[in-house]
Amino acid sequence: MDRLVLREVVGLFIGGVLLFTTLFFATGELIRYVEFLQTGKGWGLVIQLILTTVPMALSFTTAMGMLLACLLGFGRLSDDNEITALTAAGVSFPRVAAPAIAFAALVALGLSVAAHTVVPSTMRTRQALLDDAKKTLVGSGGQGALLLPLKAEGGTLLLAALGGVGSDERGTAVLSDVSISVLKDKKLTSVVHAARAHWRVDSRDWKLEGVDRLVYWKEGNLLELTGDALSTREVAYGLKSPEELSVFARSEMEHTTAELIKRASVLRDSGQESQARKSDGEIARRQVGALAPLVFALVGAPLGVRPKRAGAGMGYALSVLITFVYWVLSQVCLSLAIGSGGPILLVSQLPNFLGIGLGLFFIGRVVRYNRV
Repeated sequence: MDRLVLREVVGLFIGGVLLFTTLFFATGELIRYVEFLQTGKGWGLVIQLILTTVPMALSFTTAMGMLLACLLGFGRLSDDNEITALTAAGVSFPRVAAPAIAFAALVALGLSVAAHTVVPSTMRTRQALLDDAKKTLVGSGGQGALLLPLKAEGGTLLLAALGGVGSDERGTAVLSDVSISVLKDKKLTSVVHAARAHWRVDSRDWKLEGVDRLVYWKEGNLLELTGDALSTREVAYGLKSPEELSVFARSEMEHTTAELIKRASVLRDSGQESQARKSDGEIARRQVGALAPLVFALVGAPLGVRPKRAGAGMGYALSVLITFVYWVLSQVCLSLAIGSGGPILLVSQLPNFLGIGLGLFFIGRVVRYNRV
């Protein structure tokens, strides 16, 4: 019986994932790749972009494939009277659905590992390829533009490094195209512009090089200084170390979960609680999405059992409808969790709690229908 159920579900799952992944690329990604080819970029870049996009696409389409597989698989078993025969032989429907649910749990486990590690790494590589293709990176070894508010003695710093975090020939961390704004009592008091900022090893200080402008506000007057005498300047503001700064040089989706935890910690140390909650929200989003295959299996298996033939079209329609409602509800709950100040993980998991509840209700309905 387990082999019978798994044969129905696993094959349809693979086909569903391939179907939805193909649709994912067809809705926009392929158009972008064609544009790259039209601008003279080679097939090598396009293939790299496709390979680095696949893990991200699978993080969305895997759950959809599981839902479709359970709807169609159990629908076929129902149409062939396999469910009726098994329940008449004394096998309960929960036992019939058990191998599909166990398979979904294994898929959810693998998706969880990938969502926390593999997907962010490939997203980072993908973005680097796009940045390189668009010629937006500045400097060697840059990791993207950096904008970060930091606490400082008696005020706040706003650090901007448009060239990102890189390294020089000695391997020392370097910020490129640097601007440091100093605010005291929420008033801008000075601004420093420099070409580079070199990290002083084993410290939290940086040395600015190529300073081309120094602007001060004093008693309401603006003073601007430029010249060769300002070519170097020691910065003793206690800026974060390169390792801490690097976690801000990319979007949340490009960070592993371990890096997001570190990012949230640095933001909280800097008094940026709202930004820290965004990092917490990204972690919660991954945890919610990882459980989706299991939730969809619990919902799809009983919904696939129909008292009469409804055709495969009904399975596809239900798959699209349930997926749409689930992801919309997930986004709403996640936004509320981040903005409300409440427990992010608990609030963001409400769609999964609702899905599990509905799945158990539908399973109970099938049991009552088959009088088992």
